[in-house]
Amino acid sequence: MSKHIFFLFSLISFIIGVFLNNYFISPNISLSILFFSTLFFLNFCLFSRKLYFYIIPFFIIFFLLGIFVSHKNFLKIEHKYQEIQQYFYTENNNITIEIEKIDSYTDYSKNYLVQILKINNKELKNNIAGIIEVPYNDIFVPWDILRFNSKIYSFKSFFWFDYEKYMLSKNIFFRAYPWSTTFISHKPKNKYIVVIETLRENILSSLHTLYPSEESIFLWGILLWARENMPQDLKNDFNNSWLTHLIAVSGFNITILIIFFSFLFSFFPSFLRIILISIFVIFFTFLVWYNPPVLRASIMGLLWFYALSFGRKASFESIFLLTIFIMLFFNPLALNYDISFQLSFFSVLWIVYMKDILDKIFPFIPSFFAIRESLVMSLSALIFTFPLIVINFWQMSIISPLSNIIVAPTIPFAMFFWFLSIIFLPLSSLLWKIVWYISYIFLKFDITIVHLLWGLDFALYKIDFWYFSHYFLILYYLVLLLIIFRKRITL
Repeated sequence: MSKHIFFLFSLISFIIGVFLNNYFISPNISLSILFFSTLFFLNFCLFSRKLYFYIIPFFIIFFLLGIFVSHKNFLKIEHKYQEIQQYFYTENNNITIEIEKIDSYTDYSKNYLVQILKINNKELKNNIAGIIEVPYNDIFVPWDILRFNSKIYSFKSFFWFDYEKYMLSKNIFFRAYPWSTTFISHKPKNKYIVVIETLRENILSSLHTLYPSEESIFLWGILLWARENMPQDLKNDFNNSWLTHLIAVSGFNITILIIFFSFLFSFFPSFLRIILISIFVIFFTFLVWYNPPVLRASIMGLLWFYALSFGRKASFESIFLLTIFIMLFFNPLALNYDISFQLSFFSVLWIVYMKDILDKIFPFIPSFFAIRESLVMSLSALIFTFPLIVINFWQMSIISPLSNIIVAPTIPFAMFFWFLSIIFLPLSSLLWKIVWYISYIFLKFDITIVHLLWGLDFALYKIDFWYFSHYFLILYYLVLLLIIFRKRITL
């Protein structure tokens, strides 16, 4: 058995260990499953006469590592809960917090992500984050330190969705509703974060100056994942037309960065070029803020770049599983409870494995302007993510493939011409106006389609599987795997 198989098998063992311990929240149960799994594998080797006994130590070690990482994370969460749970639902807690960023807003209120500094003049030992909802007219910026009196509430799970663990996977422990706050001070954490935040704000403000409101907000999303200032009605239009994934930083952004800087630093020594490109990609990741799709795209992009730079052959499976391993090592709960983590990874997985099959099923679709490629990639991602989206958001769109065919191919053009406009801005006013207008046409077209598709009420269906959601999920993927297996044999 090759080293490659050993590597993949070890990473899968780790992921299984994390998943099971996240689900059972009990190392004893997870260890029992490990014990019986090892016995089963031993019996399989004996009866099949395939002596793969040397795999067992790797399986056990990485399975145990997954259990350990998950259990350690739960212990950390438990320590934080023990420190804060005494204040849940109690009246008149005097709370001092630090604003981290705006999370979302409606016409009447704003949600801010905050860090608790003190409760009732008692400093907390752990870093505990939460969400506060304040009136719309209250305006705060990162690192503002505020004080208010309020109850704080824990997150409650629904019978179909473990909302509490979803928020914990994002390290968010509570919600509060202060309607009167007192400003204490403004205290930046360190100069590096200040530089990143200042640059981010300058980029967003310049986009807002150069483009009309909705187009600039759309560009914020596809360039920097900036959704915090998106109006709720526009956000709903993207959600209901199943085009929300377009307002996201993806592998395309990272690929452009790596290609551009590879060309820019092509005359540098190889070692220095690798270091510089790594720094720029990491800086861009911090600029966008933390979210699973960005981290996934950045890690996978850098791993591919390193493999190519050192002349190594790296399979998709190795890069894919190693990226999951790295992210779960720091946030194991994301595997079970973070829907954005699941959609980001599994859509990429299914695009890779379904693309060839669907490409042969739709040979009659024209390939010019990447129409067939857009259809195939959209259908590949949609087929796999369909049950996850339906179960979590209770709706499906029958025109989602069509909307993706129309809109998805225009996104690279909008980004490309925006990038050209930045280059031409200090060089030529005429060229800048030309490429700016081309970029604006693509952005305006996308926004118009989003509003139009949201207006097609017949295309959106509400679906609720209630208690049968998990059974539907399992059955759907079993049937899907069977179809793919048979198709790959016949094609």
